Amino acid sequence: MPDRENIKVCEIFYSVQGEGINAGVPSVFVRLFGCNLTCDWCDTRYSWHRDFARFEKMSARKVADRICAFGGLPGKNIVFTGGEPALQQEAIRRIRKELMARRDHFSLSPEDQFTFELETNGTRRIEDDFWNVINISPKLQNAGQQPYPVLAHCFPREHHQKTWWKFVVEDEKDMDDILALLKEHHISPHKVLLMPQAQTRDELIAASPAIIELCKQYGFRFSPRLHVFIYSDKAGV
Repeated sequence: MPDRENIKVCEIFYSVQGEGINAGVPSVFVRLFGCNLTCDWCDTRYSWHRDFARFEKMSARKVADRICAFGGLPGKNIVFTGGEPALQQEAIRRIRKELMARRDHFSLSPEDQFTFELETNGTRRIEDDFWNVINISPKLQNAGQQPYPVLAHCFPREHHQKTWWKFVVEDEKDMDDILALLKEHHISPHKVLLMPQAQTRDELIAASPAIIELCKQYGFRFSPRLHVFIYSDKAGV
């Protein structure tokens, strides 16, 4: 099959994971274009909104080239984000195939392999089992979304240890929606992370104490948003 230049890529950058269970881990981010939701507070509208859209159509080989261009990469964690990357699962498979064929570029030992992490809103079934971490982040009514079926969790039970449920929270009113989802999908509190809805560093600092109190009350983890804390509303970091 020819390596078509049909993968819509907003940006590829090297940073640390800012959220979730892998917060602080050096990672390469591949932000794919396109989303099936339109969240009111989305901080990456350029990854889906036609008025702000910016993307390049790339082949899987070119995406792998960009990742390899970071050279001597100490971070082997590859994060696919968006938008909604689960809309382009066939493209992700092609990119992964290219990367796995280039492991010698990084002189990886069998004990030191790539890891692959997915950020998803949960609206699509996850078709592959190669993911090391799947961050399911259902969008709540605070994002202007009505409740929707979370399909990303519909795979064999043995893969559930890879999944973490991550919620953007404004205040305690969001807890009814969160608790209903957790009950529906039989999710243990230790698999749940709450993080503040914030666009800037100042908003994040102001909102965090209340969200920490909710984590203490319900036994959830608190997720930092390191990219917001360090870079505020700057993109591509």
